[in-house]
Amino acid sequence: MMTELNKQQLSAATTDARDVLVLAGAGTGKTRTIIARAIHLIDQGVRAERLALLTFTRRAAEEMKTRIFTPSLWIRVGLFAGTFHRFCLKHMNKLPSAFGIDRYTILDTEDQRELVKAVRLRVAGDDSDLAKPSELLRMFSYARNLGMEPADYLQQHQANLDIDRGDLEQILEIYDAYSEAKLKSRAMDFDDILFRFENCLRLNKELQNKIKHKYDHILVDEMQDTNPIQWSILEHLRDPAHLFCVGDDAQSIYAFRGADFRNVHSFGDRIPGAEIIQLQNNYRSHQEILDLANWLLRESPLPYDKDLWAERGQGRLPRLMDFRTPLSEAHWIVGELVRHQQKGLSWSDCAILTRSTRASYPIQAALKKNEIPFVFIGGLSLFERTHIKNLFSALKIIVNHKDELAWFRFLKLWPNIGDKTAMTFYKEVSRCSSWKEVGKLLRSLMGHFPAMVMGLEKMKKYEHNVHQTVKTAIEMLEEIMHKELEEDPEKRDDWDVLLSMAEYEPNLGDFIGTCSIDPEYDLKAEAQREGC
Repeated sequence: MMTELNKQQLSAATTDARDVLVLAGAGTGKTRTIIARAIHLIDQGVRAERLALLTFTRRAAEEMKTRIFTPSLWIRVGLFAGTFHRFCLKHMNKLPSAFGIDRYTILDTEDQRELVKAVRLRVAGDDSDLAKPSELLRMFSYARNLGMEPADYLQQHQANLDIDRGDLEQILEIYDAYSEAKLKSRAMDFDDILFRFENCLRLNKELQNKIKHKYDHILVDEMQDTNPIQWSILEHLRDPAHLFCVGDDAQSIYAFRGADFRNVHSFGDRIPGAEIIQLQNNYRSHQEILDLANWLLRESPLPYDKDLWAERGQGRLPRLMDFRTPLSEAHWIVGELVRHQQKGLSWSDCAILTRSTRASYPIQAALKKNEIPFVFIGGLSLFERTHIKNLFSALKIIVNHKDELAWFRFLKLWPNIGDKTAMTFYKEVSRCSSWKEVGKLLRSLMGHFPAMVMGLEKMKKYEHNVHQTVKTAIEMLEEIMHKELEEDPEKRDDWDVLLSMAEYEPNLGDFIGTCSIDPEYDLKAEAQREGC
């Protein structure tokens, strides 16, 4: 592998320096470099079990281990490659008494939310306008990733967070009750793992020495994403262990999780004598893109003493596009795709990258509307999400009042309607030969749900105005899903995407059909036709 490295990468991988920071932008081969460093150390006689390679995702860890050893070999040699959380858990599981975690369980995200929800209800009541469980968890998590107790963090930043004194007292009471509930259940959340590990190492020098002397070298990927508590863990483990950290000093996108770019920018000041090596040869972009990046770095108040150079040479000048709305951006993207397809490219030759799953929803809607097949990677697509399916269940009933699945999904959204009641109603409605009969049945059997009766009747009235029909369906569902929407108000934005799609749609049945086509099947079929 060493023969594949450029001069800068080879210098980083083989350096004799005690502690090293490799500054590497996207596309400069930082993953290859950290893997080469691990291989070099093992070739120099360092036992693999004396190495720890810390990453930010399991996938990255597995990829690195596979590229260092064949799977059967790295199981035998005991190389650790994994996330900070997994590293901490590994040692906590081996010394549960020292860390005070005998017979514990780990709460996943949904478990955390449900526990905070229950505690919030007990402390603040059902009708409180206090921050929702997901927002409370974000506050608690951010504080802990900074290495602070939430009480200290919230009191210090009360003004910036716009929390009045009464709410602050309740939030702190909720946090205390949440912590007590975890302790009583012998449970930890993800933040507890790092917080407890760091705290025990800091307060128990004997325990710290026992763990830190297990390693000669600690290699850290994506150093710019580390937060203060992760930095503190590294400080407890280094010396005698050597640090080899790879990071991008021009990237900081996880500040909302507590990531601190100073862990990269202040590395040399925090660890005197550390060697700083720059990777400046970029293998991903053309020079025009890098010229723009270099200019931005020069304009920054932070010092960036580097210039990125493109191994791919010259390319096209980048363009800055400014759109008034996400939907107008989506329509432009569709236009570009169509233009490329008309030039001979297939749909499967194109890819669209977005900064988040939710940012892709207007684009998915525009693709659907223009019948462009696509495969969505990165979670559930817009049209697979529960609240979107709920909306379509109401729309499908208007088009076909004998749609059994649509009635079942729609009816069970309403309070106290279960399978039995839904089945009884459907048996009756399936006998109706016209919507007029359906309306009478609704008023007689579902009259205690006036919002349902009025909503469906209004939707049927505006059936030939698709935009108005969708708008009416949204208004109806907002009434019965108001608590869910309060906890996740962005769901309303998703409905608005569909409302925009429906604006110039002439036929409700066609609108439903367009949104129901399986894009993955169509794209695979296209690939098969073209022999891909």
